[in-house]
Amino acid sequence: MKNESFTPPPNRWMSYIWRDDRVELVLIPVGLYLVGLFTRKADLIGWAFGIWALGFLVWCLWTTWRVSDRQPRNDVGRAVATLVYGGLSWPLLIVAGALPSPWGLALGFPLVFAPNVWGIVAARRWGLEPLPHGVRALRLYGAVFVCAAWIALSGLLVWAHHTGWNGVPDFDWLAWPVIVINLIVGGYLLFSASRGFSPPLPMTTEAILARAPRFPPSP
Repeated sequence: MKNESFTPPPNRWMSYIWRDDRVELVLIPVGLYLVGLFTRKADLIGWAFGIWALGFLVWCLWTTWRVSDRQPRNDVGRAVATLVYGGLSWPLLIVAGALPSPWGLALGFPLVFAPNVWGIVAARRWGLEPLPHGVRALRLYGAVFVCAAWIALSGLLVWAHHTGWNGVPDFDWLAWPVIVINLIVGGYLLFSASRGFSPPLPMTTEAILARAPRFPPSP
């Protein structure tokens, strides 16, 4: 996840904020987790989860931006799908939360964190061979299914709370952002899967001559 050259945003403040990868969004939650683990304080591990949730979202935005800005152009849809698969580990937090505190959260953090980091690293790789059209479409449609599952789960939580079903607490503050984000990501993946990806030709003399129009010989 080293820094890469890319086109900075035109706004000076945004250019300063987005110029480098925010590594602290990885180091801070890991540090809080380690301190909470050694001191057996579940609240510190909870803070590590909260900060990393924000950090993972920001890293996904950075990764998508940098992949889309590369020259030659990379497959952004493939990178977004990889990030979606990397985020599949978050439901493990529910299982970890059901275990005795603080050991449930202590076990859950690395199980959630490691696949997230894998998704970020895998999505940012350079020089990947383009996937065959069918394989690429299957991978992207699978990520669309994951987005639909997140929407369904979040909608179920909203419905269960407002109907008073089984005493489900209020998760609207979390469910609605998840629904909106996955609607946007899922819509983009659907569009990208249907459109396909054609890798750009290399900017070499042979490639430029091959693309030049061929005129019939003069009589």
